[in-house]
Amino acid sequence: MADPKKLLEDATAKAMLSAGKDAARRAAEDLLSSDEDRAAKQAEDEGASKRRRTKLIVGGLLGLFLLIGVVGLVLSYWQYFLLAGLLGVAGVYGYYRLRSRRADKKAEEKAPAKAEPARVEVAPEPDAAETEAEARLAAARAREARERDARALAEARAAEAQAVEDELAALKARIKK
Repeated sequence: MADPKKLLEDATAKAMLSAGKDAARRAAEDLLSSDEDRAAKQAEDEGASKRRRTKLIVGGLLGLFLLIGVVGLVLSYWQYFLLAGLLGVAGVYGYYRLRSRRADKKAEEKAPAKAEPARVEVAPEPDAAETEAEARLAAARAREARERDARALAEARAAEAQAVEDELAALKARIKK
């Protein structure tokens, strides 16, 4: 295997040699070229830099216009963006609720069913006299409730008729003015 120090020295020597050759070539071109060639090359370089500058300015303006358009779109349709965000939040909330319900159902299905003995409670039968009294009391309460509802309905109709009469009187007074 080669020595790393030797490889480094060789690479450095090659880089220095190529840089020297390039510098010598440019110096020779400068010496051998005429003033007209130099002026043409300089004008070409200036034209290229001017084109590059123009392209950068045009690209910057287009980017600015695009940014203004996007900002205008957001300002113009901000309600829809807000609505879309709210719908997204509602959807995520619904998804998590649905997921938790499904998990609960799966847990119930997997859990073994515990058999409990059925309990039957027997209520004592009421006395006949108590039943009649309770029935009369319930009928009296129902009659009172119907009467109360009828009075409330009559009062509501009277209040509505009075409101219509007041509005009519206000309109007549407005017309006379």
